Amino acid sequence: MGNNPISFERLRILLSVAETGSLTDSAADLMMSVSAISQQMSKLEKELKIPLMERLPRGVRLTDAGRSLAEHALKIDRNISAALAEIENYRKLNQGKVRISTFPTFAASVMPEIIRLYRMRHPNIEIEVKSTRQQAILDSLLRRETEVATLWDYPWLPFSHADLKLTPLMVEPTMLLVPKEHRLSSRKIVDMSELEQEKWITREDHPVASVLETICQNAGFKPNIAMLTNDYQELQGMVSAGIGLALAPKLAVINPNPSVKVIKIKNNPAPRRIFLARHAHGMISPSTHEVVKIFGEIAPQFSG
Repeated sequence: MGNNPISFERLRILLSVAETGSLTDSAADLMMSVSAISQQMSKLEKELKIPLMERLPRGVRLTDAGRSLAEHALKIDRNISAALAEIENYRKLNQGKVRISTFPTFAASVMPEIIRLYRMRHPNIEIEVKSTRQQAILDSLLRRETEVATLWDYPWLPFSHADLKLTPLMVEPTMLLVPKEHRLSSRKIVDMSELEQEKWITREDHPVASVLETICQNAGFKPNIAMLTNDYQELQGMVSAGIGLALAPKLAVINPNPSVKVIKIKNNPAPRRIFLARHAHGMISPSTHEVVKIFGEIAPQFSG
């Protein structure tokens, strides 16, 4: 096989057959005739000297060898797509576009300052920002849909990925939120051990819920959850109404509800570590390199 490399076009056909389970559907998908699809699959089987699919009364089914080859073909297809995206980025450098993914609290607080400074220095470069959840950010990075992104973790669940280069940006403390009328509202710092008898508000299906659970457990008690909310604005509203106390990362409460007091927690028991992430392989464009520098200038100003 060393002197007879497999045709990438035939691998694309195999991928389509694997996805559709039908020569007819693959033909429509690739805008080819059914006979052409069948011929190319036959040629691929002849090249490899092994059956890759079984013809059924309705459709086709890949053999074990066919499925194995399709898995490798999918990786090749993704790598080629990533390579083409990188080349396209270099080709259009004169026009200039930087694509960034971040999470909502960073987008609402730090990101505007980064965008303002970048536009001041590089007014001809377009900036595209997508704000979403961590898994979607990670997916967009790995698919090369964005050049750089912000990711975060907590000390008890550190994040790492072999395909990503992570640059520490800042450490963000977890803050305590109490209503203005609360007995602790005049305090500048509170120890979690003082809060065992309190009721709590937290976000539903969100990492801050696990942060509350972890911090309370380390302080020797289990939190009494009074309410689950959908976002930090709603959470602050419920705190102001006296339903319970809450925890939030500092970036989420830079502009707090006027009826809520934001208090430091002693020993910063749950620091959220924020990273700038980019793909570990290949060079980055000059326009992306500049935005990386600005992230490093602005983000540390929001630490602590």
